[in-house]
Amino acid sequence: AFKAFRCDDLDENDGLTKVGVMKADFSVRCWDEDGGYTAEYWRIMYLATAGIIIYPLCVPLAYFALFFKVRHDIWGHKEGEKETELAKSLVFLTGEFDKPFFFWELVEVIKKLVLVGLMSLVLPGTLNQLVLAFIIVLCFLVALLVAKPYKRPEDDVLALATGFGLVMFFFFSLIL
Repeated sequence: AFKAFRCDDLDENDGLTKVGVMKADFSVRCWDEDGGYTAEYWRIMYLATAGIIIYPLCVPLAYFALFFKVRHDIWGHKEGEKETELAKSLVFLTGEFDKPFFFWELVEVIKKLVLVGLMSLVLPGTLNQLVLAFIIVLCFLVALLVAKPYKRPEDDVLALATGFGLVMFFFFSLIL
């Protein structure tokens, strides 16, 4: 969905009036000779906007709302007390994490959305894009290292190893 907003004039130096095409699909014209968006591109932009609103915005907001609603039940739950039905139903999202970090799945979703969605729009194809992604991944790795949010230590080790792998990926991409 994020790539729908990237258009380009394939031949900027031809001296003719610019006609842009969508980078993700060269058969789609973004604008015509008069500079206005085409009807087809408007439809694509509407669908892409809906896709961006529905998944990248609504999913983290829904996670946040659910976690906010059950926070006291999860943090304050003592042995022998009954959990609410909502807290029980969210175990698939919260069960692997220590109580203070029950929301860590939200952090992971945000990391994925930033690295996949947002970074496709920020300075695409430049070295600065890689530098920014490297810094973002490094920040998430430091947060993971400090928090160690998982109940089982081996899960913390695995998460740290994969985070380190991402950092090394971006580091070596910068070197190349």
